[in-house]
Amino acid sequence: STSMDKSKRTTRELVYEGLIGCISKYGIEEASVTRIAKMSGITRSLVSYYFPKKDQLFLEAIKYIAAQFQNSSTQPVETTTKPISRLLERISKNLVYFLNNESYFHCFNLFYYYAGIRNEYAQFNSEVSFIARREIRNDLEQAAKEEKRELDNAAETTQIIHDVLVRTIQR
Repeated sequence: STSMDKSKRTTRELVYEGLIGCISKYGIEEASVTRIAKMSGITRSLVSYYFPKKDQLFLEAIKYIAAQFQNSSTQPVETTTKPISRLLERISKNLVYFLNNESYFHCFNLFYYYAGIRNEYAQFNSEVSFIARREIRNDLEQAAKEEKRELDNAAETTQIIHDVLVRTIQR
């Protein structure tokens, strides 16, 4: 579960959290409206209102997790350290995010599997990966600029960092 107090969440957030918890605990196939409602603490009709089609559930959960992750990963990092330290801090924060949000971690891990076999998931995975690589590259370029160094092989270095992060999350 996330650190957000349940009383401060909107109904939509409660549904998403219940959905994610349900997928994490039971898997995609067993994520029923009844189970999601029970885990969300709301009625079945509200779950159906937010998710009228069951086939939307998993991708919507992943989009929600990605948005939460994006919000978390864009939090400012310590500005008094060296640029490379800030990059490492951001990477560390990203990994800690998934460690602290176990149900998110389980869903995202399942997502990587489905991204290999379903086009709509593969497309969203490409979009998320593009954003992540762009942020990593921006951090690398900023670090090089502040250190007054040339950044050789920026694209390759960015891809390596991204791949290591993805593989670490998948383990």
